[in-house]
Amino acid sequence: MSHQIFSIELDWNELGKLKNMSEDDYAGLRDNLSLIELPPFDERTNFYSRDGLIATADDLSVFTQFGFKPIIRRVRGIFQESLANIGVPDPNPEQTQVVNITIPNAALFAVRTLQVIENECTNYVQSWLEMGWRIVAVCPPNDCRRPTFILGHADVKPERP
Repeated sequence: MSHQIFSIELDWNELGKLKNMSEDDYAGLRDNLSLIELPPFDERTNFYSRDGLIATADDLSVFTQFGFKPIIRRVRGIFQESLANIGVPDPNPEQTQVVNITIPNAALFAVRTLQVIENECTNYVQSWLEMGWRIVAVCPPNDCRRPTFILGHADVKPERP
């Protein structure tokens, strides 16, 4: 199988199936998943996939082998080839696809100040990092040697070099 990545959810009925599985079946499902980590058997009743699970094509195949019908949302730019061979239809090219992926503890929510640094040497950028700034983005250069860095800091008026 390929290394395609997408987001899946289990609706209420599918979660019910998961919560009613025998201990042996649940252990078999859990052991065969590659990217998804299901909770231990005694904690499975507290498991919800409402926010989606990041999964591989192998994970989808395991779920379908165990009789589950997950809801699939493709991650644009990461999905590399058709999944038709395991039962996932190709997307309708006229239909807009919106994918939201939540990343827990995303540091971007802590950024309160941004700074753009253009055409500067690595040592200068390092001096910003040593003062608590973090790299938010690196923009590849057009016709120049050095990239543009967008730095972020959690303070409103942080120290600058």
